[in-house]
Order: sequence, then structure tokens, then C-alpha cells
Amino acid sequence: MRNEELPSYAKISGCTVRKVPFEKTSSKKIIRKIYFDNKEAKAEEKKNLLRPATDLQRQISEVVTSVLSGEEIGTDANLYQNGLDSLASVMLIEELQTQLGISVTLTELMEYNTILKLEELALQKQGEVKVDYSPRPVYPLTSMMMYFSYVIAGNTTGNLPFVFRLDDSVDLPRLRAAFQELMNVHPALKAIIKPTENRYYAVFRDDARQIDIPVYRYTESEVEQRLQEMLVPFRYREDDDLVHIALVQTETHKYMFFDVAHVIGDGITMNILMEDLKKIYDGVAVPKEKYTFYEYILDAKAKEDAGVREKDSAAVDRLMKGYRMRQTLLTRHDRQDCTKGVYGVIRRRLDRIVRKEILYYCKKYNVSENALFLSAFNYTAALFSDEEDIFVNSIHSGRTDGRWTGLAGCLFKTYLCRYERIHHEKVDELITRTGSQIMETMKNYSPVSRMGDLFLQYQGDILSVPTPGDKPGERMHCLQLDSLPFHMQIMFDEDGFYTELRYWENRFDRQTLEIFLTCYEEIVRAMMEETSVHRLKQHLPRELCPLHFRLYGTALNKAAGFELLPGVKEDRRIKIYILDEDCRKKPYGAWGPLYVMDYQPAQFDEVIENPYGPGTLYATGLKARILPDGTVDFLDQEGREVMTDGVNGRRFFDLVKAEEALKACAGIRTADAYLKFNPATNEMNLYADVTADAGFDREACLESMKQTCAPELVPVDLMVV
Repeated sequence: MRNEELPSYAKISGCTVRKVPFEKTSSKKIIRKIYFDNKEAKAEEKKNLLRPATDLQRQISEVVTSVLSGEEIGTDANLYQNGLDSLASVMLIEELQTQLGISVTLTELMEYNTILKLEELALQKQGEVKVDYSPRPVYPLTSMMMYFSYVIAGNTTGNLPFVFRLDDSVDLPRLRAAFQELMNVHPALKAIIKPTENRYYAVFRDDARQIDIPVYRYTESEVEQRLQEMLVPFRYREDDDLVHIALVQTETHKYMFFDVAHVIGDGITMNILMEDLKKIYDGVAVPKEKYTFYEYILDAKAKEDAGVREKDSAAVDRLMKGYRMRQTLLTRHDRQDCTKGVYGVIRRRLDRIVRKEILYYCKKYNVSENALFLSAFNYTAALFSDEEDIFVNSIHSGRTDGRWTGLAGCLFKTYLCRYERIHHEKVDELITRTGSQIMETMKNYSPVSRMGDLFLQYQGDILSVPTPGDKPGERMHCLQLDSLPFHMQIMFDEDGFYTELRYWENRFDRQTLEIFLTCYEEIVRAMMEETSVHRLKQHLPRELCPLHFRLYGTALNKAAGFELLPGVKEDRRIKIYILDEDCRKKPYGAWGPLYVMDYQPAQFDEVIENPYGPGTLYATGLKARILPDGTVDFLDQEGREVMTDGVNGRRFFDLVKAEEALKACAGIRTADAYLKFNPATNEMNLYADVTADAGFDREACLESMKQTCAPELVPVDLMVV
């Protein structure tokens, strides 16, 4: 029965939706005293609020209140202590620009973090000297555009393709005309990127260009193959358009292919373009961009001339201070040549993660979903690497200025999120720490080179874009893109969270990746239940950890590369364990200390009682892993080929080979090779610590290696320890 049909005494006259759940006892009963105490405290706090004293303060206050979901705060209150997180910051920046015409960057917002200070900033900006935006035929590339033009050219990693099966109501000629108008609204879509006469790449502007939009007729049986053939990499040559658009008619359906070069767009760009395309198709006037990607380029150049790149590189150097990359993880036992990838994909729903619970948790602790997912990922990666210090490459939208929020352009920024284990840390402290780090990195204007294999991207719902027609079109996943070696995206739709992991099959093992994803999903869930970070690993599924693992002793010796078990008989099966510091079994594919049961190895650090039954365990001091296929890897044999993906392209560094090359130099006794961040190059470079005889000539050693070794084996510098 509907509410209006109920008798007056039974009608629901009003309701309140709580964004933060009630505090409850262990038996799930609401603790009423806490609720009323909090309510009284808030009422008292509201009485003492410092309220707006000028029209501008009032206007800013109204915008702030709308972004903070109706929560009024005093004009002297710190916004970040009252619910403003990374996402809300971008929303506030956009609202200040669109409603009040106040252009604020994220860096400025974090500094001018009260309503009073924002008023002060707005008054200051009235007298600023403006950049000369007068149109010109050629524009320089931004640093992110350089990466796509010089490094990613010819690879569909640099594409943003969308394919939709359209509603039958869509009129293709009308849609074709809407696309033409869309390119007038967003003039960057008509640009060409190509080498100049001096051979360096630049953006050539021609707002009068017309880009062809063909309409094809195919049979339904061949349409997916034809659509895949339309996906071609952008090569940035003469007259190479930066958008590829085609409309398709079959005997039963209509399709739209829309591909934008990543060099001028990102996920939010596609959302903006699709929203505007639908409006234009529906006959709604869409004003031409006033602040376009060309003005953004000129602003970027002005910031670079002011030394922002050096400042941002110094900030990354502070973040990565003391970090040494000595290994990788999740790689195949039999990985092949990685100069080119064999592309694979894992798509799966994260059904055990409930979005409503995520939202409640994030609201309660004033953290973003991105901070939660990144914290869980780094924790899981640390578990699999057996390292207490690790990082992941990630991405944010880059729309950290009010002028940029509605701009179609390549504004995203890559950054590093570092996890350092802190003993006895609480889960909410870890996630808050991650959130603070994200906010700090968002202040950096320059993108960071991708370093290491792992790249995680929390996309939210930005790929759920509108489509022309009376009813929504169906987005199709029929295109196989090139990929980074490891690129994991987390998204959500009306059915909840899902992930798409694109990876190189010749570098990573699918079974191990599947286990990693399952563990990751459980860690995300555990973070919302546990208070202690240390207890998170107790939630890992036991079926993903080896129960009783035995291996022939000779096979173990072969995997180790030396006689770890001296004199072992060929038919002798040895029980081994990979355990963490609490003697808990680690999952398949996770690195950890190797223990051998009831057979004394050639080397061992200590002897302990077997916590899983009778027997004695020898701690070998070696790091190894048990793989899903029943084999064993040793870190020095399999896990020390690390990767960077920077301005010089993708490079793989075999640290074991680098150490062997160093030890071949006269005077060096031991060598420890690793990668660390180098602010001079803004990426990870190879370094090494060595022990050497008296009189060792460091410069002569490096010069000799440059003449005899591959560049990936030559350290930038040596430290004699």
C-alpha cells in the first residue's frame, strides 16, 4: 500500500537518511547515549559558529555548505577537519569557479583552508597578471603529452576507445552532425600533434578543420571484428587525427565507435564529451569552451618556466627518501622476453565488497574510497613481496584548478602511493595516512614517471557515460587493447564494484594474479571490520595457502641454484613452508622466508618447532615462494627483474645480472643492486652498494662497465660500504 493511501495516523510524515551509521554494541543495539551526547555537542557547537560578515563570505559559505552535504561550519573552521577530502576538494574547486567565478587550485585550497582565507585569496586574485592566451598556430606539449607522443606512440595503451550498441531510436545522420558540432565546442579535438621542422613534437591548431565521420554498413556477424579493426594506435604524424569516430549500421543494430587519443583526453574527458554529445543530439545548445586545452597548455608552460617541475621532483624525492626497489612480485616462473607484451585481461566482479558498507566506513572516518582501495592494495602487495616498504603507481584526475574541472583535455596526473609498515598501527590510521599522502601528491603539478610493475587506478563510475537516444546504449567490451605490464582498474556500477586487470601474459602468471585479487578483496573487507593492521592477514582464505607442501629434495636444490640440501636422496620428499613473522602460512605466489622440515640444510639461521604438527623447522635465511603449479621459486633466481616506465621508455633491470657484472670488476667483493628515485631524472635509476678492496677505483669501474655491459646493468652511482 502506498503512503498516501494509509490512514493519517499511519502515514510516514518524514524521514532522515543517515550517512554515518549509529554506534552500536557488540549485540548490534544502538547506543542511545552516544547519539544524544553527540547531538547536544553539535547543537552547542552550532550556537558558537562564526558566521559570515560580508556578502563574499556568505556566498563562499553557501558553496562550502552544499559540498559538505548541508553541514554548516564557521567561517574560521578548517575545511579539512570538517569533512573535506580529495574528492570533495575537487567538487568545491569546481563549484567556486562555476558559481562564483573564483579560480582556486588544490594547493591554494589546502593553504587557504577556511572561508575567511578563501575570501582573502579571492580578493588577491583580482589583481593577478594573466597569461597571454592569444591564439597561435603551434603550441608546446605538456610533460604528460610528451610521454604519449614520444614513448607510447604506436601503442593502443594511448587510446581511449568506447563502443556502444545504440538504442534503435538513434538517427545516425543526426548523430553524425552532433559529432561535428561537438568538435566545434571542444576545439582541441581538431588538433594535430606531429614533428615540427626542428623534429620535436608540437600541437598544431586549426579550429576550421573538418574531420571525416564515416557511416559503415556491416553484417551483425562481422561487426565485432570490424570494430576491432577500427582500433588503431595514434602515431602523431602528418594529418593524423586525434579522434577516430565511426557509426555502424547492421541488419539489426546500430553502433558508435568513439576513440580519443590519450594525449588530449582522459576518463573524465570522455564523460564530458559524451554528456555534451547527448545534449547536442537532443537539441540542447552547448556553449563553446572558453578555457580550452590550448589555454591549459600555456598555463602549464608558465608553471614550468616558474620552476614547478623542480619543486615537484623535490617533493617526490622527499616521499621516496630511503626507498630501495630490490624485487618485483607476481611474475611468471617461466617469464619470457619482455621487450613486447602478450596482452591478457582478467575481468571479475568484487561481489564480497558491498558499496554501501564502503561509503559508511569512508564517511565515518572522513577518508575517500580511493584511500581505502590504495591502502588495501599496498598492504596486499607488501604481504606478497614480504617487504615492509612498498609503493604502487596510481592516478588522479588532475583537475585541481577551478578552470579545469569541465575541460576536455589530458589532465590526469600519475603519482606514487608509498606504504611503510608501522607496528601496532590501527586500520583507520593507515587509511588516513594514505589519504593525507594522496592530498599532498595532488598538490604536485607534474606527473611522476611510472616505476615498478604495479599500477592501480580507482575509476569509480566515470566510465558510466551517457549515450544519445531515447534509451541508454549498451557499452560493449569487444576491443582488445594493448596494455601496461600490470594495470588494474576498480570501478562501480549499479551492481557494485568490479575490476579489470590488463597484464602481460609473458610476464605475469594468471593463476597467481587470480589468487592476489582474491586476497585483495578479502583485505578490503577486513579493513572495515578490524581495528589493527596486524590482524588483517588473519582474514585471508586458508584454501589459498599450501596445506602440506612437499617437494623432492633434488628439485629444491635445482630451484635454489646450489646444493641447499647436501647429500639428499633423489626420492626423498621434503616438507617446506613459507611463513611470515607470526609463523602463518603465506598464500601461493607470496614471497617469504623458506623453512625446511626435518632435514638440515647447508645454511640456516635458526631452528624452531613446527607450529603445524610434529617436526623441526630450519629457517634457511632464503626468500622463496610456492607457486600454484606446485613449483618453488627463489627470489635471487626469479624475482629481481624490476621495471621502470619513464621519459626514456620502458626499461627492465635484472638486478642479479647487475650484481654479477659488478662483482666481475677488479676489487669488488660483494654487490647489492637496487633502484631508487633520482630527482635529476625524475624517475627510478639503478644504484649499487659494494664492498671493495683497498685502493678500489670507483670511477674506473663504472667507465669499464659502460664499455662492456648493457645500459640496464650500469649503475648511476656506486656506494662503497
